[in-house]
Order: sequence, then structure tokens, then C-alpha cells
Amino acid sequence: MVYMLTNHRRSELNGYVRYTVRYVTGESLVPVTPVWLDVRNCAGPDPVFDVPGTGPPFSTFTKTADFTMPRSGRIVAGGGHMHGGTIRLELRNATCATTPFVSEPTWGGPQPKPLLHEPGPAKMSSFTSAEGIPVAAGQKLRLAAVYDNDVPHTRAMGIMILYPAPGEVSGCSPVPALTIDRGSPSLPPPFTMPLPRAPQGKVAKDTTSTWVGDYRYGTERVSLKRGATFTWRFVGGVRHDVTLVSGPVCTCHNN
Repeated sequence: MVYMLTNHRRSELNGYVRYTVRYVTGESLVPVTPVWLDVRNCAGPDPVFDVPGTGPPFSTFTKTADFTMPRSGRIVAGGGHMHGGTIRLELRNATCATTPFVSEPTWGGPQPKPLLHEPGPAKMSSFTSAEGIPVAAGQKLRLAAVYDNDVPHTRAMGIMILYPAPGEVSGCSPVPALTIDRGSPSLPPPFTMPLPRAPQGKVAKDTTSTWVGDYRYGTERVSLKRGATFTWRFVGGVRHDVTLVSGPVCTCHNN
């Protein structure tokens, strides 16, 4: 169970989550160990990547990562997590050349205000199976995050949590029927990021750098030639970075 609470205000807020846990008793159960699969291989505390958005309409961008199963077992449940622009998240068995499960997004959920980044899907589909997806020790699972690629998408993710129960499995066994909570899968809707306010001041044409403070910029409007290098110098107490909101693909560095 994962909850994410986001405060979009400058003032501190208190949040509370209440949940109920129900236990099954009187049955013989097999313990499972959750497995976290991530197309960034858990690169740092915030494993995100950018989708360049350089393709034609209806094109896709796919990022994959491979994982070798350390032990045999059957995956009895699982689900995906992705961000704005996602089309699907595929769980592939590269050893057996099969795709046991595809997690699909449902769009149209509530959006927090103010809008600070591209919103993700309201939910991703998940599955359960009493028999479980068989996976033998040493087999290679491949996670493939598929995103829309005709516009840029920043801070994309591709994560799947699986719940394998240990057991004897050998070779490439058939995948059983899965019970899938699909929601209402659809393609990602068009997205335009509104600015909190319009940039102010004259357009600087000969500027190659500016400073960035907490919630403010030294120069807000800059015109650059193709191939030019621009440097942001951070002077505030809050951690900052450089993120592409919309427009052509670029390589951004910060100092």
C-alpha cells in the first residue's frame, strides 16, 4: 500500500491517512516477498527520466530494464506506477519471449491546484492470480515503460511491484488467466502546462546566464540562438533544478 501526499502551498499543512487492514485466519498461507522493478534500476532516491518528444504523432518512446530472478516461484499479484504521458507498462519474460502482464493507465482523476507539473494517470491496472505467473530462477524479467513521444514528458517513471510466492518452477510454463483490475484504460490526454504568471521584463538577447533565488529569477525572459549555452546559478536556500515544461527537446545542465 503506497500513499503520496503533496503540499502545493508554501505554508506547512498536516495530513492524516486512515486505513483498515483485514487478516485472513484459519487458512494455510504462503508468505510472499514484494519485488520492486524499476526501469531506472533505482538510480537514486528519485528514479525519473525524460521522454524527448521528438517523434511524429502517435509515436512512442520505450525505456526498459532487465532483472534476473534469484529464485523460482509464482507471481500472485502485481501493479504498475507511471507518470504523465504514459501509454502502458509491460512485464515481459525475456527468457521465454512472453508478456505475462500489461499495466494500463486510467485518466481523468482529480488534479491538485496549483498545477506544478504534468499530472499522471488516476490509476494503473493491477492483477491477482491464485495460481500465479510462473517464473524460474535465472529467468530474465524485462520491464518496459511505453510513453507517448510526440511531445516531451519530464520526470517520467516506470515502476512495477510484484508479489512472488516461492515454489518449484522449471522451464517456460504457460501463464494462467489473471484477474485484472483494469479501470478505464485510454490514451493520455493532451496537456499544456500553464505558467503561474507571465514572465516579466524585457527580452535579454545577449545574456548567457542568470541567477535563481527562492521563487524568483534574475532574468525572466531570455532569447537564445540554436546551440547556445545558458547557465542558471542557484543562490536560494531551497533546492532547485532545471526542467523542460514544453517546447523542443533540450539538454539542460545546472550550476
